[in-house]
Order: sequence, then structure tokens, then C-alpha cells
Amino acid sequence: DLRRLDELKERVSGAISSRWRIVDLVEQNAALLKALNTEKLVLFLAIGLIVVVAALNIVSTLILMVNDKIKEIGTLSAMGAMPNGIARVFIFQGLVIGVIGGGLGVTLGAVISVVMDHYEVIKLNPEVYYLTHVPLVPRLTDLVFVGIAALLVSLAATIYPAFKAAKLDPVEAIRYE
Repeated sequence: DLRRLDELKERVSGAISSRWRIVDLVEQNAALLKALNTEKLVLFLAIGLIVVVAALNIVSTLILMVNDKIKEIGTLSAMGAMPNGIARVFIFQGLVIGVIGGGLGVTLGAVISVVMDHYEVIKLNPEVYYLTHVPLVPRLTDLVFVGIAALLVSLAATIYPAFKAAKLDPVEAIRYE
């Protein structure tokens, strides 16, 4: 049990001579664990860049939608719709995209991680690493953090198109219709 390593080291050192040095699994594999943590950080940055690209996709989709819906936005404004109400429509639309995309991404990522861990897809040489494969166990805190981050990025991506739609002049929007 990795949570009881210090306690077990003390018990073993008390049971044997003080001439012996006790080394646990974590100390013995410190370089591997450091490499895995570095890899985790690099993967987090790469995934963060993917999320930013997805956010830019949401921005461009909503800007195109605002441009396609100029007549409808102008009509709603002329009929008395408040700019905040129009902005909320586009923010809600981007939020729905973020919830669906983030939920699918987190779910698929967790499932793929569990499957890859079960089938030991990334093998290691046990003579070198004392492990047979790279463990890919998704943690709930990581999944929640990634899901919330994706949701916040998608929400932030909706702000510019939503307020662009809210600031449309209704007279200009429906002038040529």
C-alpha cells in the first residue's frame, strides 16, 4: 500500500540491522515518476492548446451565425428585445456547445484511459522500470478540472460574438430587407 510506505519502512528498519538501507518503491523509481509527471504536464499543455483551438472554433461559428442572423437579430431588436437578451441567446448557444463537447471529451478520455490501462497498451521493460506498463488511471479530480476548464473556455469564447450581436443597430440590420 503506497499510503503506508513510511510506516512500513520504519517497521522493517526496526526489524533488521541498522547497517541496511531501506529503499521503497517511490525512492527507487524517482526518475521514472519525475518523467511521468513531466509528461503529464506536457500533455496538459497540449490538451490546453487543443481546447483553445476548439474555443476559436466556437468563436468563429458564433460570429458566422451572428452574420447569418443579422436580419433576425435586427427584427428582434426592432420589436423590443433587449441587447442583454440577445447576447444571452448566443452565450447559451456557446455554453451548450461547450457542455456537449466537454462532456463527450471527458467521457471518451476516461473510457479510453481505462481501456488502455486494462489492456496495458503502453508497455515498459520490467528489467529497467519495475513496472510492466504505464498506468493510465483517470482521477476524478483531473476529469472535473478538465471539464470545468473546457466549460469556462467555451463560455469565454462566446462573449465576443454575443456582444457583437447585442450591439447590432436594428435599423442597419433590416434596412435592405
